Amino acid sequence: MIRFHSDRVKKIVSFSAAFAICFSVMDARNARVLADSVSEIEAEIQANEDAIARKREELSEISEKTADAKEYLKALTEKINLQQNNIDIINRELADLSADIDKRKAEIASTEVKISAKKAEMDEDMSVFRDRLRSMYISGGTGVSEILTGASDFYDLLARYELISRVAESDGDMINDLNAQLDDYNIRCEDLNKQKAGLEAQKKKAEDKRDMLQGEMNALIDEYAESESILSELRENESLAESDIAWLDAQNEQLSYRIDEIKEQERIAAEQARREAEERRRQAEEERLRKEEEERLAAERAAQNEISASFDDFAPYDPYSYDTYDYSEPDYSYETYSGSRGDIVDYAKTYLGVYYQWCGNYPAAGYYGLDCSHFTYRVLEHFGLMDYYMDSRGQCSYCTPISEDELQPGDLVFYRNSGGRVEHVTMYIGNGQIIGAQGGDSWVSTQSEAESVNAKVKIVSLYSDGRSKSYGRVPGLD
Repeated sequence: MIRFHSDRVKKIVSFSAAFAICFSVMDARNARVLADSVSEIEAEIQANEDAIARKREELSEISEKTADAKEYLKALTEKINLQQNNIDIINRELADLSADIDKRKAEIASTEVKISAKKAEMDEDMSVFRDRLRSMYISGGTGVSEILTGASDFYDLLARYELISRVAESDGDMINDLNAQLDDYNIRCEDLNKQKAGLEAQKKKAEDKRDMLQGEMNALIDEYAESESILSELRENESLAESDIAWLDAQNEQLSYRIDEIKEQERIAAEQARREAEERRRQAEEERLRKEEEERLAAERAAQNEISASFDDFAPYDPYSYDTYDYSEPDYSYETYSGSRGDIVDYAKTYLGVYYQWCGNYPAAGYYGLDCSHFTYRVLEHFGLMDYYMDSRGQCSYCTPISEDELQPGDLVFYRNSGGRVEHVTMYIGNGQIIGAQGGDSWVSTQSEAESVNAKVKIVSLYSDGRSKSYGRVPGLD
């Protein structure tokens, strides 16, 4: 007997109903407005992640229930197939029993026909026997004794008696034989009826069993249809769970993009603030340096005025009228350098590799490097061509202007900004090359900073800098 798993079906049905309610809530979702702060967005992402985790747990449970439902349907299918096999066996048995019953019925009918024929034959034989006896009476005899007394002699008597005995014996045997045959037919008919009754009882039992199996089969089919409906519902819930997870993942992806946008905006704002602060610091530093330079230049001009006052033959020297600095320089034209320009270049090269330092006065104590004007001053001062330090603008005013075609080793190259103001100086060494403290700026204040940008005394092409240039030759240098 097959048992139905009604409790299991009820559990699956209740489970499916619970998930149907759960997912119906998700169907009511609406588009969200993105939050404006990273913390709010991160909180929303975390909430979505928690929801995704719950959904994945639910999806796992649904998957387990779906697998159970599939296994149960598989088991039901096997039961239905087995039940159908049992029903088919019973039907074949019923067909065999029906055939046997029909055969017995045919045999019974045939036997009954034979019984009827035998009875007719007996009736006919009895009629003959009666006719024979009637003939004996008609012939004048009243009995066997009369037949015997009519004998002519003893042998005739014996003959008559033997004849009567044979006739009587023959008739008796015939009647007994007919009765025996009739009894056999009746017994055969009775046996056939018993067999038929037994077969009909077996058939009734088989039909009852078939009806019972068919009822169980119908119940299995109903249970299969119900389980298949539950499996379909579980698959729908599984699809809904996957859809919810995909939707939440998409939401988190959009929120992550929003965080990236906010962080990028914050970075841009921070970078802008840093640049503005750096610009303010640079401007403040430039203002401080400008004031220091003005104070230094004022002090130098005062010292130069004192020197000029003590030398009547010195006249102010200012070849560039647009330069903002007014120097009163002594005239060294009476001093002539008698050495080789190559010596000046060779000595300048001894400073190669010294790092750039704003206002640096290497190798004086407290300085690790040189700036552009201190480098050219150090070289020219070594050969007696410049007695005291002047910045690039002062050196430009001090020199005699020359053209690029007149450049010789030892001459100075001055670089001007867009306003025409001198802001850098190097020394020409021939073959289209210059040597100088290159690559620095006011912000280079440490040796590590100079190293990081390769700011140092080095040789480069005269044309490596695209700024406007002018050229000058220090007094005393032919």
